Amino acid sequence: MSTSIKHWIPNQHGAWAMLAVPFAAAVILRARVADVPAWTIPLAVLWLVGYLLFNAVLAWRKTAPARRQPLRSPLICYSLVCLVAGVAILMTGGLPLALWIVLFAPLVVAALVLAAHKRERSVLSGLTTVGAACLVFFVVRCGGWPLLAPGTDVWIGALLYGYFGGTVFHVKALIRGRRDAGSARAGLIWHGAWLVVALLLGSAGLASWWWTPFFALLIVRTAAMKHATNTGHVLRPALIGFTEVALSVVAGVICMA
Repeated sequence: MSTSIKHWIPNQHGAWAMLAVPFAAAVILRARVADVPAWTIPLAVLWLVGYLLFNAVLAWRKTAPARRQPLRSPLICYSLVCLVAGVAILMTGGLPLALWIVLFAPLVVAALVLAAHKRERSVLSGLTTVGAACLVFFVVRCGGWPLLAPGTDVWIGALLYGYFGGTVFHVKALIRGRRDAGSARAGLIWHGAWLVVALLLGSAGLASWWWTPFFALLIVRTAAMKHATNTGHVLRPALIGFTEVALSVVAGVICMA
């Protein structure tokens, strides 16, 4: 990716799946119980461009003042698009949709504060941004007025957080913690805990049984890829990212089961 393109589009392969899967799953699940509202379209624009704006803000923050000129255009452009999309959402969906900002604002502020303290790569920062990514599932599935009760779909949103939250530990263990033989321990514990949750939800009929083998697969994936790094194999970030994209697609399919 050229330097100029990087100013506009972040080189984060796995993040695109995290943006798309909860949103798309929520649209399909909502369509099963009600009409998909018109505000979903400008929300999709705001969701995508808002992510690009967030990354542009972080890049601006980390770049020396003398080198910020190439970042000015992305910041202005993304800000204007988000503003127009936000107005379109309120015009088509009404003011009640703005109430979701109450839940999003603390997550965005926390991520920016962590970035300001140079902790944007921390586990806490990752779990915060994953929380925002999965919150959009509930905005689309339940949003508007009157709110749609999520029913058992609430557990799908939770399990998506379990998966995407686990990627934070997984990727950190393989990249920043690649020289630490035990860096995958936290991720294995996280995935193991969600495997139990998936098993309990499946037993109670509250979620698809497919979530159980899926989380078992995630444990195998983390263990195998960490074993590879521990034995001297170099796993490129692109490979790690594209693996998560494939698993994200699987998670999206299971949401429909």
